[in-house]
Amino acid sequence: DPAPPPAPACTDLRTCTRRLSRQRASTSLHYETVDSIAGISKLSHERLILPETFDHELQQYAPDGKKSVCPGCGGRARRSSITKSSQDGVKISAMNKCVFCSRSLCTNCNYMLVSYPQHYMFTTAKRACNRCIPVLMLLRHARATAAHRVTDVRCAELRAEGFVSAGQAEITLQGKALDKASQLLFSLAGMGGEGSAFSRATADFITGLKYSTKYNADHTVALPVPAEWPPRPQRDEEAIRRTIRRGEHFDGERNTIELLLYRPKEGQGPFPVLVWFHGGGFCLNRASDQPYQALCRFVSENTKCVVVSVDYRRAPDYKYPTQCEDAYAAWLWVSECGGAFGLDLKRAAVAGDSAGGTLAAVTTLMAIDRYALIPCHQVLYYPCLTDPTSPEIKSHRDYAAGPVLPKDVLAWCMKQLFAQPDQLQDEYAMPLQRADMSRVPSCSIINALHDPLCDHGRLYFEKLRESGVPVRRSVYRRSIHGFIALMDVDAAALEAVTEMCSLLRFEFGMGDPKRLKESIAVVDWVARAAAAGKAMPSSGEAAVAAAVRPAKSHIGDR
Repeated sequence: DPAPPPAPACTDLRTCTRRLSRQRASTSLHYETVDSIAGISKLSHERLILPETFDHELQQYAPDGKKSVCPGCGGRARRSSITKSSQDGVKISAMNKCVFCSRSLCTNCNYMLVSYPQHYMFTTAKRACNRCIPVLMLLRHARATAAHRVTDVRCAELRAEGFVSAGQAEITLQGKALDKASQLLFSLAGMGGEGSAFSRATADFITGLKYSTKYNADHTVALPVPAEWPPRPQRDEEAIRRTIRRGEHFDGERNTIELLLYRPKEGQGPFPVLVWFHGGGFCLNRASDQPYQALCRFVSENTKCVVVSVDYRRAPDYKYPTQCEDAYAAWLWVSECGGAFGLDLKRAAVAGDSAGGTLAAVTTLMAIDRYALIPCHQVLYYPCLTDPTSPEIKSHRDYAAGPVLPKDVLAWCMKQLFAQPDQLQDEYAMPLQRADMSRVPSCSIINALHDPLCDHGRLYFEKLRESGVPVRRSVYRRSIHGFIALMDVDAAALEAVTEMCSLLRFEFGMGDPKRLKESIAVVDWVARAAAAGKAMPSSGEAAVAAAVRPAKSHIGDR
């Protein structure tokens, strides 16, 4: 192979990146050199990311600012943007450039603003097209020592604990509005105050307010559960499985919990399955609330999986461990009866936000201890994994007054959940108390920076990593607790949910592992070259090929 062209002398990664971004030489195909790092050219991204069946004939377009054909949809996606037609195709005036691949696309194909990997040194969110987002989300967690050599506005102590989103650490306007609404809800429902009575009707009315658009589940299952779960030493696990499998009621009592099933509108089964647990401090919210229905429908369509949303029983009407046992019963139903609904049980995962994230982690531990089907992956959004009132954790002290979760509300929720204070020491109540994590499956943790529970994710991330469990963690710097409920109005919430979809597609084996490994190989090669102080190659196919080959032997340990 020909040797790569000589590169300009660079003293550090930042200088090299700025110099490369000024080299706007066009490739032999149809677009320019990428504004990123290490001379990873537009040609390399086309070869590593785009499918082999991609139609390059649609890639002919005019420079930015002129009317052009959308290479993603050919101009058929957004009729509102059509200006005129011709023999060359439909012309579209609104075009945006994907920073990852530099293709100019219509708004429908390139609508998301996302945070790029830290070694790209973008301090603000940039556009990414629908085709690039899945690989981009995974590359954010790729091994890259160059990320720790970069000095930008994102703080170093957070970068060492996982991926950190772009932007200043200021709460968004949507987050501030959510905080005010939450405080009003807590006040009206009698939560957190001394001597105030909790009003379930008021809480359910406020959290269940409907929006203009309705999302209805495709199926609803009434899962039989006992009025009170027997203590663990007295449980007959096989009898419980048999009862759930047959759909019988426990001891003649007709107690049920609802399971809402969301199926993809396109595609043929068997589909992967995601069991989702909603948040709400174990006391609030329901699976039928509009934000959760919208989220489950979005995940189902973008991940091409069946989402099972669990409406577990809530405190203070039902004390611990009812919530954990209800969540595990729903998981047993999926493992015992999911095949009849066209579910692929080899690709079954759990996820949840806040209290739901806790239940997802607890369900995984229960499945391990009780020799049930173990989830292939778990996604935990800002979970509560230890005593949230402990002053020993830094995020508890920093955000004792909120937003969203002030200390008095957290203490109130714990008081409603646990009948006895010593139950807090149970590993199913607080998973961070568990000593052995060696059998836990891979995990993705997503935290909000302005959240008293932020350090729960950090501690769990460190504990899993020390146990050898594959784990990823993302911290959204401008977000607060509960922010994914704002998916329709908050860009960070949409980004966080899209990140879960991308990670699940990879864990379900829906991506292209070969192409992903090649992309990671390029990033790893860049990191090693930067650490060694080597000059970066300029753009070009020979340079990229030379970069990928020596790195392929280093990607097996992922």
